Amino acid sequence: MSHGMNDSESSADSTAPLDFHRRPGEYKTVEEVLEKIGYWNPKVLYIVCSMALIWGLTAMPIMCSAFMNTGIACPTNETSCLEEKEKMHSITDEFHLTGNDAEWTLSIFFVANIFGGTILSYFADVIGRKPIVISSLFFMGLFGIASAFVNSFGLFLTARFMQGFFFTSSSMVNWVLACESISLKAHAHASMLFGLCWVLGYCMVAVIAYFLPDWRYIMLGVSIPSCVFGIIFWFTIPESFHFLVERRKKHKAEKWIKNMERDSNPVDCDIDLLFMEVHKDDPLHERKKNFDKAIKFLAENKIYIVYLLVSTVMWILDFMIYNGMSLFSTALVGDPYINYVLSGIVEIPAYVLAPELLNRIGRKRTVIWSHIFTAVCLLILLFVSQEHKALYVAIWLAGKLGTSTCFMCLFVYGSEIFPTPVRNTCMGLCAMLSNLGAVIAPHVKHMDAIYPGAPMLTFGLASLICGFLTTIFPETRHGSISYHAH
Repeated sequence: MSHGMNDSESSADSTAPLDFHRRPGEYKTVEEVLEKIGYWNPKVLYIVCSMALIWGLTAMPIMCSAFMNTGIACPTNETSCLEEKEKMHSITDEFHLTGNDAEWTLSIFFVANIFGGTILSYFADVIGRKPIVISSLFFMGLFGIASAFVNSFGLFLTARFMQGFFFTSSSMVNWVLACESISLKAHAHASMLFGLCWVLGYCMVAVIAYFLPDWRYIMLGVSIPSCVFGIIFWFTIPESFHFLVERRKKHKAEKWIKNMERDSNPVDCDIDLLFMEVHKDDPLHERKKNFDKAIKFLAENKIYIVYLLVSTVMWILDFMIYNGMSLFSTALVGDPYINYVLSGIVEIPAYVLAPELLNRIGRKRTVIWSHIFTAVCLLILLFVSQEHKALYVAIWLAGKLGTSTCFMCLFVYGSEIFPTPVRNTCMGLCAMLSNLGAVIAPHVKHMDAIYPGAPMLTFGLASLICGFLTTIFPETRHGSISYHAH
């Protein structure tokens, strides 16, 4: 699942039109340099593919909870499912947990992410994208490995907390690093690649759980790759070009260009001129005032406070629905491993469908109708027995496709609703608070003890609420909405 494709920060100095009649060595924006280097440059592709792979690596420690927390559920007591259930040794079995205690292993992960995501994302702006992304990936894997050897549930929760602390910095800042190393026109292709890698990591959890049906081995299986690739990427991934220019690191910026250019496509960039052009209208001391300016802007344009509150509620509810349905996939009727993989694969059409719908029928109508579609699918399940296996799973998967589309659209719509002065602040706040939805999500499936259809009813009503709230927003298909600054 993609969580943070907001290009506004990484492209702040690249809005000027490209001038292909400039003198040799004369580049006025970072975008012009990246455009000259080209997206199909092998070294640039390596950076983008590596950062996309990290999304797959970070999907696994989250989604492994679908198998390792409480094991496999068999709602219709099919023999094949019961056999798989018997093989699985879950955290609940290991520590003799009761109720939904095991679900706190994922809730604590996202509680930590609220703090770690905020702190480490700040340091990514201070010391660089590369050290934060790669060290976070490595430590996320390291604490995952450590959690496989603990002998108490308390220690396991501590290890999961530390994993969650490093999640956003390894799974969101890597998107920034990739975007800041390629031209703007390549961002759309990159977003699709990131999404596919997320699905790949998502589905790999089922493979690991099938062949290693013990929670300790599952944790090792989803964590060791992060440490291995963390070491590889430390020696092979450069810092983002935008960051080097932003921080006036002349020699490193020159080295970056030299490493990227090919004999058939020399860049010949006058780095001093580039620095002068990029920084002439954007002094460092002014950029430090951005947060204060955002607060002042919101105070003077109160409609955006309303948009922010509505967006925050929608992010929380949509993240709850997405994570809740992903975890619920192993409790569906039929083969739990196949159902889980299908719940991941069904997200792929969302990456193709969402952009088309957003452009053809508009942002507002797409977000409204995708939420209504999701709600209808989930509410229909209240009247379909799981004994009708194929029908039930098909409708459920349609709902999963719907909620994946909803969540993807929020990134695009949010980046257009909020104008430049407050975009990063508002989107960052929404992303941070969306973790509250993920904290709640694992516990929703246990509401079936009250009423068998309670989880689907909860998700369906939440989706309807989001669809209704969307009516408050303006349409932005033909450009960002205008505002009157005071």
